[in-house]
Amino acid sequence: MEKEIRKILLEIFPFKTNFKKKFLRLFCFILLFISFFIPVNCQIQAFQINEKEVNSEYCLNLNPKTIIIANFIGEEDSKKEIIFGTFDSKLFVLSLSNLKEYFNLNTEGNVKQIEIIDINNDGKNELIFSTENNFINIVDSNSKEIYEYQLLDEIIKFNFLDSDKDGFIDIIVATSRGIIAINKNGEEIWKNFVEMPLIINFLIKNIDNFAEEEIIGYTNQSVFILKYNGGSPKIINFDFPIKAFSIYDTSTENHVVIALYNKDLYWMDYKGNKNFILNTETKVTKIIPSTYGTEYFKRNFLFILYDDKKIDAIDTSGGKVDNLNDLNLPHFLWQH
Repeated sequence: MEKEIRKILLEIFPFKTNFKKKFLRLFCFILLFISFFIPVNCQIQAFQINEKEVNSEYCLNLNPKTIIIANFIGEEDSKKEIIFGTFDSKLFVLSLSNLKEYFNLNTEGNVKQIEIIDINNDGKNELIFSTENNFINIVDSNSKEIYEYQLLDEIIKFNFLDSDKDGFIDIIVATSRGIIAINKNGEEIWKNFVEMPLIINFLIKNIDNFAEEEIIGYTNQSVFILKYNGGSPKIINFDFPIKAFSIYDTSTENHVVIALYNKDLYWMDYKGNKNFILNTETKVTKIIPSTYGTEYFKRNFLFILYDDKKIDAIDTSGGKVDNLNDLNLPHFLWQH
């Protein structure tokens, strides 16, 4: 932020070099100090791609939480795009290689989530995004809108699953009242607004390693497992609020791993059986499971990231790795 402010001020104030440096440093310090205490509408954002700094007018309001890099416009994997929303209700699609702008859209409220998938089986990817005004939009690679669907409730997150087995991907939307499944034409397939209010997060995963995937997520103090076609969910309650949540691959089935605010860590099978792992010293920020059967991991681990920025590697029996270097972790893991 200081770098961006300095660039702007250099163009405005024709000071002599020494005075200019002192003034810019003082001014930047004051602005940074004020930003901690006073909310500002104008957010100055900058980032780099392939050592090229993206610093143009549309980046002044860029929302970094919405950025994705995916193959949307081109058919070759090497020709990907960077796609993001802004804090002034716009969405941009840029070339990843040269930062050329393909198109931008005005959106119904600020963008919350962006995904890329071939939702209508035409062999081409579509752009699906949600907004703060509770719209789901589907757009093709020519920026043509396929449909726009508005929900009455707040959209928390969406994911994809063929929930009616017609061969087409459907959009599974978690809202403040429950879950709704919408097909590629914007038509409602099913919904459950009774048993899963105030969903915080959810995943699509084949948790029991049978034929179909399930919808697994959590609310404040409960985990739910819902079949692909809706119906009544299996709900498992906990005594304390849930702090973090992930899925752990055991090679024979998948387990849900839950960290609670009282620092207890549990794993749970697809039947809803809870198993205590351990009580951590610090509250858990995130749970990252290792990938089963890769060259890097000879046994499965859960990487536990804590609120104090520390990390542990454990298995579901609670056994810890004393020295993370013993795992021979790939360098890229530490960059995420």
